[in-house]
Amino acid sequence: FFVSRDVASIMLQEMGLAPKDFYETKRKQWERKTAFGKGGGGKGGSQTRKESALRQIGYSLSKVISLPGKENSFSIDDLSHILDMKIEKVPEFISWAREKVRS
Repeated sequence: FFVSRDVASIMLQEMGLAPKDFYETKRKQWERKTAFGKGGGGKGGSQTRKESALRQIGYSLSKVISLPGKENSFSIDDLSHILDMKIEKVPEFISWAREKVRS
């Protein structure tokens, strides 16, 4: 299923399979971590713009758009809007994301 961790947490909570404060607890925990729980990032532990975009759209969507041969699954305009970046930066992001989702 290609859903974000936010959606999965909320659904578990609404279905009664997680405590009532599960989403809020997890959200605070995720905000403290760098992209996908891996150390590093920009200066002083802050995220780079690419890491922030990757975290915002989620691992599943990042994996889909960065699969070889799937670059044209979404228009460059749509990806630019989703990623909140200039059109000319999107191909660079896709190449970068391809490496990140493989590791």
